[in-house]
Amino acid sequence: MTTIAYIVADRPDRVQFAYATIEHMAIQRMEHVGIVVDDLAAAIEFFVELGLEPRGKGQVGGSWVDRIVALDEVRVECAMLRTPDGHG
Repeated sequence: MTTIAYIVADRPDRVQFAYATIEHMAIQRMEHVGIVVDDLAAAIEFFVELGLEPRGKGQVGGSWVDRIVALDEVRVECAMLRTPDGHG
């Protein structure tokens, strides 16, 4: 659990503390985002804890991927997750 300190109103002499938990950080909506990670399983677990729903896994590669990322001979294992509203 993370402790967050914040100042109450405009009184810098009064500091209160709150505890941030994963329940306070759920993702509600997101546009297309690609994130490169070293551990795909751990990344999936992390984003599921934030409220995303797994939709599938697979591999991509080929000239179109090479063109998009400006690298040669790219092969990628990827996972698709979506937001609770079903749009992202």
